[in-house]
Amino acid sequence: HDHHVLVDEVVRRNRWRIALLTVVAVVNYMILTAALVNVLFLISSMFEDGGSSAQKLMMFAGVSLAVGAFSGVSAVVTHLRSSHRRTLTELGAVALGPGDLPVVDNLLHELSIATGTPRPAAALVADDAPNALAVGRRPADTTIVVTSGLIEKLSRDELEAVLAAELWAIRRYDTAMQTVTLGLTADTAAIVIFPTMAVAEILRMRLLRNADFG
Repeated sequence: HDHHVLVDEVVRRNRWRIALLTVVAVVNYMILTAALVNVLFLISSMFEDGGSSAQKLMMFAGVSLAVGAFSGVSAVVTHLRSSHRRTLTELGAVALGPGDLPVVDNLLHELSIATGTPRPAAALVADDAPNALAVGRRPADTTIVVTSGLIEKLSRDELEAVLAAELWAIRRYDTAMQTVTLGLTADTAAIVIFPTMAVAEILRMRLLRNADFG
């Protein structure tokens, strides 16, 4: 009972961190876009006779914030929706169908029941190094990636231990937190999203410090 309470508390904290990081990213993009729109307006107003009235400036400030909010939400949603697929593509991961790797199929089925986690999809990367990772923003939409080296070099019991650790990370929303962090901080100029990156690093360090694989 105590173990389940602990896991539920970790899940609650990680969901809060994901929500916080998402809000910071939206505000980050919103302020950036609004500032750019305002700069363009101020430049254009320099060429107008008599300049701009205070009322016009206030109205344009409101419009720029609205545009910024829409752009911020759109950018964050786009980054998050593409993060799962983009990560798998960059890794060169190939999706595994039923029966492609029976040992992985069987272990994922058994461990999903044991951890109370929806069975994740599986993918394979051709790499001699024994590695595994999970990618996904929600437990119900997650992929566990294993390398060919992991399958070849580990015994069944060792492979079970590795996959169990990944399933628990999915169950606890550790995987979701890492995927969201990657989705919101990758492929963008650092100076543009520095506030988001700073918050993401703080949350990542807290996640690692409080890690407990029970």
